[in-house]
Amino acid sequence: MKIPSKICVKKGVIYEVVYVDEIESNPDLMGLCRDKKESRQRQILLKKGMSQKDTWQTFIHELLHVLEFEHKIKISHKLIDKLEAPIFQLLKLNGWVS
Repeated sequence: MKIPSKICVKKGVIYEVVYVDEIESNPDLMGLCRDKKESRQRQILLKKGMSQKDTWQTFIHELLHVLEFEHKIKISHKLIDKLEAPIFQLLKLNGWVS
């Protein structure tokens, strides 16, 4: 499965997935979630050139932030960090990610 270019997270709320060379002039940042308050568009930014595993785990990480923002669920950043790897493993074990 390929990461889609757009994600519908609830009715009428779509996030665009954008690959960029660098995020906010920070070479160490691998991903970022921008909600409507931060920019005109809702976006998940992913750094180009990462391994498939790192790209997927970063996407999952940012997607958890999207769910947090859009559904007003408080999820600690520490918990998001802990969830990204097991969710990736779940997707891989079930053949959704190669």
